[in-house]
Amino acid sequence: MEGTISKWKGMARNSLRGRFGAAMLVTIAVPLMNMLAGVIGASLFPGRDLLSIVLGQVFSFAITLVMSIFSVGMCRMLLKMARREEYSYGDLLYYFRNQPDRVIWASLLMAFIAWVTSLPSLIYDYAAVAPELPADLTAVSLETAEAFLQYQLNYLVINMVGLVLNVVLTLPFAQTYYILVDESEISGMEAVRESFRMMKGHFGKYILLQLSFVPWMLLVAVTYFLIMLWVVPYLEMTNVMFYRELRGEI
Repeated sequence: MEGTISKWKGMARNSLRGRFGAAMLVTIAVPLMNMLAGVIGASLFPGRDLLSIVLGQVFSFAITLVMSIFSVGMCRMLLKMARREEYSYGDLLYYFRNQPDRVIWASLLMAFIAWVTSLPSLIYDYAAVAPELPADLTAVSLETAEAFLQYQLNYLVINMVGLVLNVVLTLPFAQTYYILVDESEISGMEAVRESFRMMKGHFGKYILLQLSFVPWMLLVAVTYFLIMLWVVPYLEMTNVMFYRELRGEI
């Protein structure tokens, strides 16, 4: 298995030669747009009352679907790079003009899973009585500080469990966006089903591939995210090679 993963990584590095700048730009830009959308949502609905939370979730769900169109465009561009085909930054916007409904339908299931797995942390955050720390930290009692830290710890654990569940539940659909690029005649839900079929028997390989990048991610944190500009395109292109092997191209 290690040899196979090394092969995918080697092919990814070869594909990025001479194309690294473009790959870096798109693979960093799409997550940054996601983060920016999250910041905008938090700014538009800052309250912790029920209405603000509901409106914030509706906004977040809608933004997730819009951003999925950029994500499929990114997959289109990376696949072209891997196949030595002509590509352009216009690929990012391609699916806004060409059957965006296919992308949205395919993304609905994954967006719903993400929402459901984040629901426990939302409920806890809304229901928990989280002590507010005063501006003057010298006035904080030990009891108040301990309660606040316990709340933060509980919230972190619930979030982490939700994140793991989201990863596990969406694992079968990891190839959906690539399939949408290659199979322009099928519907979004057919692409989801095809991804499930392709991933059968390959879950372990895919998980090991993602885990092989954990040391790189630790290095990203140590270097204050500077090396992320190199790691993210490398990871994304390696995932492209995994997909191409599932299709029998390599």
